[in-house]
Amino acid sequence: MIEVDAIIIGQGLAGSAVAATWLRYHKKIIVIDNHRPDSASGVATGLWNPVAFRSTGMAWKAPVFFPFAQTFYQKLEIELGETFWHKTGILRMFMSEKEARKWEKRSTKEPFRKWMSEMRPDMTHLSVKAPNGSGFLGHAGYMETSKYIDAFRKKLHEIGCLIHADLDYEAIKTVGDQQVQYQNYTAPHVIFCEGPQVKHNPWFKNLPFRAKKGEILTLENPGVELPCILSKGAFLLPHADGTLRLGATYNWNEEDTQPTQWAVEQLFEKLAQFFPLEAKVVRHQAGLRPTTMDKKPIIGAHPDHPALIVFNGMGSRGVTQSPWLAQHLFEYVYKHRDLDTEVAVDRYADHF
Repeated sequence: MIEVDAIIIGQGLAGSAVAATWLRYHKKIIVIDNHRPDSASGVATGLWNPVAFRSTGMAWKAPVFFPFAQTFYQKLEIELGETFWHKTGILRMFMSEKEARKWEKRSTKEPFRKWMSEMRPDMTHLSVKAPNGSGFLGHAGYMETSKYIDAFRKKLHEIGCLIHADLDYEAIKTVGDQQVQYQNYTAPHVIFCEGPQVKHNPWFKNLPFRAKKGEILTLENPGVELPCILSKGAFLLPHADGTLRLGATYNWNEEDTQPTQWAVEQLFEKLAQFFPLEAKVVRHQAGLRPTTMDKKPIIGAHPDHPALIVFNGMGSRGVTQSPWLAQHLFEYVYKHRDLDTEVAVDRYADHF
């Protein structure tokens, strides 16, 4: 048997954050992942934005998550020799006069003001439609998620910590409360970071996870020079590879990863409302976001099998939530600190 400190299932945004955190503390790990091309982490545009535009308020725990995530990824950029974290800013075109008034009121107060920027990009050369006005969020941008995951996957392979395979749940054997065996590996913990595939997990499948389908278009850039991301019901993002990204849809009713014509029509219809553009679609992707009923992640040990841990449900904010929550999980495991009650699996004790 090969002894490791953790067996990590999945290498999307959640699994990569857990693996990177364990490695920084010099823990021995093995990561099992089948590298699904339609995973939400691989499809995601990686938009990071501390403001919830619908409510014109701060996103959940944004003052905690965002500074930590930025430091986390910038350190990984150095370690991996890649650039994938981009600060571009977002120009928000207000949906209504009410939203404009909320923005104006909150933009002068903390913590909202901290994320604003007095310097707005020059948009005079662009046909942006904003009849209700607009606001610029300077501390926002996107991460090239697939580039990050591929680079980290390469590192895991180089250091011998990656198994490219489907998980065999029946091969997971618990030995008392403190040990788990999987094939020729043994560890005190198995950490499940499997996203929507949790529905197949015999220990955690009854938790209230929900898969939310999202579709994104990659557009050939017809020569538009966007200085930042545009947002109004949808977003238009100038990508580092020279293309534009248009997204994203939210669909609770489908649990497949097949691109749809409905998404194309809906996204271009929304785009026309703030930035009319004719552009060729060069790629159309769909993925399933791992969300929960209360829109909060679910983290912690199984009540009957404490060696089995779930780390899932980050939804569309996995880029910014995963790093801090992975550190939080590490302190729960090794320093015996309590989990935040908003994310602790204990809140769903009646689902086991």
